[in-house]
Amino acid sequence: MTAESLSDEELGYTVTSVPEGMDAVQAEVVQAYVAYDQFTWRLWLTPAGTGTGMEGAEQVMTDAKRQSIEDQYSELEQGQHLEGQVRTAILNVSVDDQPSSSHAVVMICADRGDMKDYNGAGQDVTASDISGRSERVMYLLRTNSGWKVDSEQPVSQNECTV
Repeated sequence: MTAESLSDEELGYTVTSVPEGMDAVQAEVVQAYVAYDQFTWRLWLTPAGTGTGMEGAEQVMTDAKRQSIEDQYSELEQGQHLEGQVRTAILNVSVDDQPSSSHAVVMICADRGDMKDYNGAGQDVTASDISGRSERVMYLLRTNSGWKVDSEQPVSQNECTV
């Protein structure tokens, strides 16, 4: 698995790096995280009220995370969306894969340097916290249908490197 193979040019989503020497389970976790990240960016980059919305969310995130994202999405006005490129570095992956409890932690740095936020009328309403680099810890759980993002926590703003 390479950073390039995880990128989606059409979406404007580029993975700049992945940890070297990952085992098969770590690679599976990274692929699950990237599927989640691409799903959410596709959601935010598509004007609200168009596209497929939350359809398919259950494949990449737990019910709790889906509810959180759905709540945020429902607050958008018709047509509101983000525009720009996303660059993500996968910094670290750790997995605790036990029969009774399987969870993983993925540390990422996302660069949204040129991201813009447009309201439903197409006006630029970009807040200062939209762009820049964000280091986050992503928590994933293994379910019967594979690894899914369960929660996330911010670590730093504009301190990490992609």
